[in-house]
Amino acid sequence: MKPAFDRNRLDRLLIRRASWFAATFVVLTSALALLAISLMAVPGTAQATPASPPAAAAPPVAAPEYVCPMAEHAQVFDHPGKCPLCGMDLVARAPADELPTLPPLPDTGPPYICPMDGHTQTYDHPGVCPICHMPLVSRRALRPHSVAVVVFDGVDILDWTGAYEVFGQAGFRVFTVAPEKRPVTTAMNLKLMPDYPLGAAPPADVVVVPGGAGHRLDRRIVDWLRQRADHTDAMLGVSNGAFWLARAGLLDGLEVTTTHGLLEALRSAAPKARVVGGRRAIDSGRVLTASGAAAGLDGALRIVDRTLGRQRALDVARQLAIDWQPETRPSTPNAPSSPQPR
Repeated sequence: MKPAFDRNRLDRLLIRRASWFAATFVVLTSALALLAISLMAVPGTAQATPASPPAAAAPPVAAPEYVCPMAEHAQVFDHPGKCPLCGMDLVARAPADELPTLPPLPDTGPPYICPMDGHTQTYDHPGVCPICHMPLVSRRALRPHSVAVVVFDGVDILDWTGAYEVFGQAGFRVFTVAPEKRPVTTAMNLKLMPDYPLGAAPPADVVVVPGGAGHRLDRRIVDWLRQRADHTDAMLGVSNGAFWLARAGLLDGLEVTTTHGLLEALRSAAPKARVVGGRRAIDSGRVLTASGAAAGLDGALRIVDRTLGRQRALDVARQLAIDWQPETRPSTPNAPSSPQPR
């Protein structure tokens, strides 16, 4: 006879087996977790995410500084406005590393001027501008030497073209002026258009006054010469161009010359001048006179001589095949033969 099936005993057995499997699973799972943790702690077994470097701090922005354009006014301001010393508009000051290094302006001799536009007075010696107190600089250091050549109807061609060539070869800036901005008909009917009318002519270091129809002296040219006399380094009268200078009163007390056939006429026109013949060109300081058309070359070379030096004048004469015989007295660049008041 078979024993009776014990249902309760079977249930208890199954429960014990299930509990054992659950406990075993928990133990294995915990062991695997501990193993994984221990492996992560060993150096070189895991790649740690590198920490991001801290963001670089932005450089501080310098507060803008404003200064007066005049170097002598050294005060610095933190906002735009007007300079309390001279009233000029303040400008933003550039960083020191952005400022170019500029060579000092050379001292090329008188006349001296203020670099500020509008301060047009000229001086015989360096110093400071009485208006804005900026240091005076040589006018030639700011711009090239310039020559104004007066032309008019009936002007003799060689009287001015010879001097024009000499000054151009020497590096001067040469331009023509006339009473009006219209074509001029020279002797022998050469026609040219002047660069400027007298009223708009720029400043010039040298003024060349050629001859020609000297018996018809235009009053506008005479007045212009008189006005420009104190603002130029030299005035060169070529041939009977000396009569223009005489009419302007610029020959008084000077030794002068003109073309041979007009010496007596010039003595009458300039009774206070000492008129001499037999000289190609005479340098009387601010005023130079040449005896004839070709002698204008000598007068122009003399101005180059005393402005740029003897060697430069000799070089120009050689380039133009001029048999120039300079005066024996030494030449001093940038200085007139005798001091002249401004």
